[in-house]
Amino acid sequence: MPYTDLFNTTITTVKDKLEQVAGLAVIDNPQNAAGMVNGFVLMQAPSFEAFNANVATVTFELQIVLPGQGNLAALQAGLEIAADLMDLNIAVLSGRPSAVEIGGAESPAYTLTFRIGATTT
Repeated sequence: MPYTDLFNTTITTVKDKLEQVAGLAVIDNPQNAAGMVNGFVLMQAPSFEAFNANVATVTFELQIVLPGQGNLAALQAGLEIAADLMDLNIAVLSGRPSAVEIGGAESPAYTLTFRIGATTT
């Protein structure tokens, strides 16, 4: 049964937009990354500030994990995805190069923090 509350609906919306823009699988557990050679987006649990039962601001941190070595080409690919998210009017607050360890090996990544408004009726 899918969750339909304010927060889970927002997570689903964000996940769908990320998959559309990034063209990569969006996962929430790095153990699920085994065999993903084209890269993926690792979505962390969000934090939120609620104004009332129907309105909140939800802040996400995600890592765009890219294939290959942590070179300029990999980071440029991460920056392109960040720019595409900003084109969708998603409030990207910050971004920084990073790395994600998967199966004992580090993969280059770009960590983004962004905020989105969530409402329900």
